[in-house]
Amino acid sequence: DIYFKGLEKLFADRDMKLEITEDAREVLATQGFNPVYGARPLKRYLQKNVETLLAKKILADEVRTGDRLVLDVENGSLIIRK
Repeated sequence: DIYFKGLEKLFADRDMKLEITEDAREVLATQGFNPVYGARPLKRYLQKNVETLLAKKILADEVRTGDRLVLDVENGSLIIRK
């Protein structure tokens, strides 16, 4: 939740709302956790999988100011929906 709050704030500054579904939260918790390092890998996982996905949407002009974005899971992969 702490890492995701940072992303929410980043998008709030761009006048966009970013939300996360429970399914996506479960994927992030599962993939971003390591028994040895705890939640430290979560930050890298978020950067690699969520921030990159969001950046591609922005660069492709698929999202705009004022949009409501939802991070979700489809077929086992993270997706962004408007």
